Amino acid sequence: MLDLSLLHPDCGRLTKITTTYYPFLDHERLSPIVTANDRPLVILGTKTKQRPTAITFMRYFENSLLDMFEARITYHIPRQQFKAERPVVGLRPAMIFIGESWEGSEMKVVKSWFLDYFRGEERRSVTVPQYAKWVVTFVAESLKKAKEKERFHMHVYNCRVQSGTSKVALQECGPRISYELCRVQQPSSEMWRRATKRAKYQPEEPKPKDKRVEVTELGETLGRVNVQQQDATEVSSRRFKGLKRGPIKAKNAKDE
Repeated sequence: MLDLSLLHPDCGRLTKITTTYYPFLDHERLSPIVTANDRPLVILGTKTKQRPTAITFMRYFENSLLDMFEARITYHIPRQQFKAERPVVGLRPAMIFIGESWEGSEMKVVKSWFLDYFRGEERRSVTVPQYAKWVVTFVAESLKKAKEKERFHMHVYNCRVQSGTSKVALQECGPRISYELCRVQQPSSEMWRRATKRAKYQPEEPKPKDKRVEVTELGETLGRVNVQQQDATEVSSRRFKGLKRGPIKAKNAKDE
């Protein structure tokens, strides 16, 4: 659990709980803890006689359990034993899923959980060098028997571009963990539909270009204003007492 939290420190928060929880029997007891910490993704590690190395991966939506699965760790090498350089914190890794078993209904829950965990914040665009920093691979074994449990292996690699060439070299930086899938609780169809619902994206329509507006080379905006033809006789002006026509007409009449 410590190695998983170090891979994504912005998303993870390590908390020790003295009370024993059984999520597959009574998962509602964990809802107050999830709500208080505001963490929709939960990794619960328990040590019992029946499952000493079992870890439960849970995912919540609107403070309610969406889905979860339990996996047993069969092999583990911590990241402290690897001498390679650690990946940069905050960069999203390139995730690779190898094997036909990932198309199964139970393995799809596992794949979806890890994609949500390493995704971080949703971004409109991602630069190419970010995918060349580190890689997380998940290799699923092919089942030989019908009732055999699913097994998959997680490896973390650091990417470096070789000097003078365009080739990318992978160097394992840990951790290396092998899982055996024990139990899976799939989400209900109604809650899954609500959790995966996305708002319709309507791109803004470009505004029509105004032909009367021009921008000069210096960045100044010039425009033309169309004004209707005006009649000078109808234009109202300021009136003065000396310009009244009444007395002038009377004086002209006396002169005649």
